[in-house]
Amino acid sequence: MVSQQKTIDYTCFELQGTGDKMPQIGLGTWLSEEGKVYEATKAALDAGYRHIDEAWIYQNEEEVGKALTEKFAEGNIKREDVFVTSKLWNCFHRPELVREGLNESLKKLQLDYVDLYLVHFPVSFIPGCDNAIEKDQVEQIPLKDTWAMMEKLVDDGVVKNIGVSNFEIEHIKEI
Repeated sequence: MVSQQKTIDYTCFELQGTGDKMPQIGLGTWLSEEGKVYEATKAALDAGYRHIDEAWIYQNEEEVGKALTEKFAEGNIKREDVFVTSKLWNCFHRPELVREGLNESLKKLQLDYVDLYLVHFPVSFIPGCDNAIEKDQVEQIPLKDTWAMMEKLVDDGVVKNIGVSNFEIEHIKEI
């Protein structure tokens, strides 16, 4: 009996500006059950995935970080071989909080940098608010101010590329 082995499509997108290569196929960690994303991350890396997509709000960065650290320690995969995408959550949009949001993610992920850091949504919550359900939990922070701090993260070498998620054209025009 001939075994049919699954293959991963290693096609990459070239990111404008830096020329970095982002694998087209990746493991998304949103809505992963607690305790399972750790194993899923390890299994994905073993299967050949080289892109992990996660975010602060997914509340599973510690598990993803533990899996990444263990796989890097095994010596078969190096940090530079894995493209990690993370996202700035809405409660960190104030310019003085952008780096704090990234630092929290980096610490939990046990990484020195992320390959792509996205502004998750074009909506700002007051600091400390994970999920705004009242009008007074939302604040107006100019997207261009948040974006300027995202650019500084690139300049400082803790983020290789920046972008946006869940934005519409009018939001992109603001930045």
